Amino acid sequence: MSGRLPDARGRIAFIDIGRTIAALLIFYVHVDGFYVREVYGSTLLDRALQSTFAEPFGFEEYDFAAAGLGFFFLASGFVVTPIVLKMGAPRFVLNRFFRLYPLIVVTVLLSAALTAVGIRVMLTGSVPDVTVGTVLSNIALVNFSTAPYEPLVAVAWSLAIEILFYATLVLVLPVLRRWLWLAIAVQLELVFIAVLLHNQLGEGYVYFASQMAYVLVPIMGQIIWAGWTRKIPAWGALAYLGVSWVLYVWADPVGTMHMNYGLRTEPVAIAVLAFLVGLGFERHLRQRRFWAEGSERVYSLYLIHGVVAISVMHTLHGAMPVWLVFLVGVLVTFAAVEVSHRLVEQPSHNLGRRLSGRPTYGDRRVCGDRNRVTGRHSAGEVEPARSPEPTVAAESLPGASASATQPESPGTSESPEAAHRGHEVDPTRG
Repeated sequence: MSGRLPDARGRIAFIDIGRTIAALLIFYVHVDGFYVREVYGSTLLDRALQSTFAEPFGFEEYDFAAAGLGFFFLASGFVVTPIVLKMGAPRFVLNRFFRLYPLIVVTVLLSAALTAVGIRVMLTGSVPDVTVGTVLSNIALVNFSTAPYEPLVAVAWSLAIEILFYATLVLVLPVLRRWLWLAIAVQLELVFIAVLLHNQLGEGYVYFASQMAYVLVPIMGQIIWAGWTRKIPAWGALAYLGVSWVLYVWADPVGTMHMNYGLRTEPVAIAVLAFLVGLGFERHLRQRRFWAEGSERVYSLYLIHGVVAISVMHTLHGAMPVWLVFLVGVLVTFAAVEVSHRLVEQPSHNLGRRLSGRPTYGDRRVCGDRNRVTGRHSAGEVEPARSPEPTVAAESLPGASASATQPESPGTSESPEAAHRGHEVDPTRG
């Protein structure tokens, strides 16, 4: 359970591919469930997915989306852990704030405006009253941890879980730097205690406990990273994965009490398997612009599709055929994603990177980073790969042509100017 993580421009190909596929799958499932089935009924594609995947795996209606979300959480644990180790708590918090919150603010305000004038968006709870308090609680994501459950952006519940995972990382960071194995144990213990107390601290606490149960999935991604990069022994990683999975199955009834989702163990198991298979094939994959550009837009697509696509489709319904409404809704959503990425997500992300001392998009592309994480350093620091031995063929590195000469390794004596550039793998452009 170990290997080198090839990296071009700070990216990991299988995570880019998986994130893009997962986002498109979630988009399809939500549009199908919140519009197509309501106005048209089951489609040929629905029936094909049902007979090919749903029935053999015992999937329910939205379990395909749950598998995609599971991949997102695993990828987060895998790539964010070395980032927080590299940056430290203050810079990490600043970077993540500008990574997540500007687009959350824009999406919540857009959903609130549409809801206020009676235009339908994707909602999984009751239609909330649009007040200043409702808007602020949705922006802060605290509405997912308290009652009543009134989300203006239905998919944002997963961001609340993501932030809880970040909080556990920051909390155990001093331990994480010195004893990674112990830090993982502490994180698992925190989740165990939070779930164990679900019926002891009042009805509202169940919301928080169910979110903490979901934190186990990014922790699994963190464990996979630790084992793959040899920060902990392979047997230790397998043991931690086993404990995490037992806790996840044990916590499933608690998750079912909130958010109408449950922890959906079967789809998450498929996500874990797909993640491990993708990681094993990483050395054989080549980075493609389509996957990289798609992955960079995943956050915008994930966050705004329920607001844009559903509102457009229900507004146009009856004015044109269902298939044309669907097509227009998809095209408008993709256009909105591009606008969101260029005008909101990318500028705010670059601002966060500057403030936290990391290179921006343009800096990374101009510098032409060719970073690799080997994980053969002591736990706590991400070590840039040393130059391979002369016996290693250049073509064995994904992205290198068969005739290419071996590039210099950033951060070594052959590449002094790279010493002050970030070396962490960050396929989410964190």
